[in-house]
Amino acid sequence: MSVGPIATHPDLQMIVVGRCGEGQLLTGWHEREADGRSGLPFRASGPDASLVLRVRQEATRLNLLVSGPVGIAGRPVDARIIFNNRKFEMPVGIDHWVYRSFPLEVHRPLLQVRIQVASPVIPDLVLANGDPRKLGVFLSAIWSE
Repeated sequence: MSVGPIATHPDLQMIVVGRCGEGQLLTGWHEREADGRSGLPFRASGPDASLVLRVRQEATRLNLLVSGPVGIAGRPVDARIIFNNRKFEMPVGIDHWVYRSFPLEVHRPLLQVRIQVASPVIPDLVLANGDPRKLGVFLSAIWSE
């Protein structure tokens, strides 16, 4: 699992994996991969991952493009996203990319975000493929608007 630099002043208002902002992924993220069906780049979270994002003053929503190891797990991935001292459930119930959006009721120019997954998927336990990673959600993009 990679641990990114401590980004105290991120420059970007979005993270698009494979294009910009990956240095704003702090702890709990695996290396970049690409979806075998679409080629969409993503980073898998572990059970507890964090990132930091610059937010425009007029922004009212935090948006994500996410997926998860549902096909491996055979069950939805029950994730939670935490920011601005609020927790939101963020289930990923299908094995495809989905859009999730959450209200930004409190404005802070730097938003610290945590993604938590109580029951991460370990591919080796299901597929016997030698992959011991604990996989949470797959993040392709996060932005405010």
